[in-house]
Amino acid sequence: MEILLKCASQSDSPNNSYGPIFGNRDLAIISNILISGGLNSYPEAKLFLNPQQELFIEDYEVFKVNKLINRIDPSR
Repeated sequence: MEILLKCASQSDSPNNSYGPIFGNRDLAIISNILISGGLNSYPEAKLFLNPQQELFIEDYEVFKVNKLINRIDPSR
C-alpha cells in the first residue's frame, strides 16, 4: 500500500533511526516502524490506518513535489 503524504520533515533528534515526521506528528517513522500519533492532518488516512497501530516498514521513499510556474520559455 502506498501512502501519499503532503509534508515531511526530518527529526530534530540526533538519532538517525528517527524520522521523517509527517503532518503535525500524525505519522512518524522510528526505527523502521510507522507510528501514528493521531490523524488530524490526514483525516482520510483513517480509512486505512488505525492510530494505535504500528506498522513495520521495509523501505520508504520521500518525494518533494514542486509546483511549476512560468517554466515555459515565452520566446518559443
